[in-house]
Amino acid sequence: MSEESPQNVAKSVAESNPFEQPGEYGDEITITFEHNEKLYVSKVFLRHISSVFKTMFKCHCVEVNSFSLEITDFNKDDFLEFLLCCYPGTLKRLNINNVLYVVPIAHKYDVRPLVQESKVLLGAFLTECSKLAKKQLEPTQISSIKVCLQILQTANHLDFCEITDQAIRTISQFSSFIYLISDTDKEKILGYVDEPDEDPKYVRRPIGDNRQCLAIFNELPSDIRIKIMKERLIEKEDDDWFIF
Repeated sequence: MSEESPQNVAKSVAESNPFEQPGEYGDEITITFEHNEKLYVSKVFLRHISSVFKTMFKCHCVEVNSFSLEITDFNKDDFLEFLLCCYPGTLKRLNINNVLYVVPIAHKYDVRPLVQESKVLLGAFLTECSKLAKKQLEPTQISSIKVCLQILQTANHLDFCEITDQAIRTISQFSSFIYLISDTDKEKILGYVDEPDEDPKYVRRPIGDNRQCLAIFNELPSDIRIKIMKERLIEKEDDDWFIF
């Protein structure tokens, strides 16, 4: 079996790991991130996907003319994920695990198709989470509400009004124990629900750790937190089995 030439090896590496190897494009620009991490991207590709980059390259910026650009508000891994979602050779699909990292970048650089796809995905996830709200309090609800809170945090920051409102409505349908009660009160109420036993006394069943939910909720702007609690009170009025 003949060995691959160095050129073919380099080409296969670049194809399997696009943007991570230099020297692939005649119009290549080096993007530098924190810790001196780098990606190597074609200017034509960036102009094609982003009106912001298109304008940037037209304005004759010093960094662009020297074939380098520094990005400090996103890390290399997230920006690479964004590029892979746009690149015709990969067209990596958005999912709930990567969308919250990709959509802020797509929004900043005005990649409208990716922003729209992200909104559809986020809305669909929130709709699915709403179906869990009327079920018995359990660990899966904590993990779902954590993602809902992250969606709310991102949507509010990016001024996605419809997604923000939907996230508020979805979160308000769940017990506020998940995102309001601190770990110090766990033995009183947090992480437990009453479950009928045979005697017919009640036993307490642990449902999981909510500390991340609590932290994200507390990071939200006060007006958003108030809206959630107002919606929660409306839910209480309409719900006979309501657990605040």
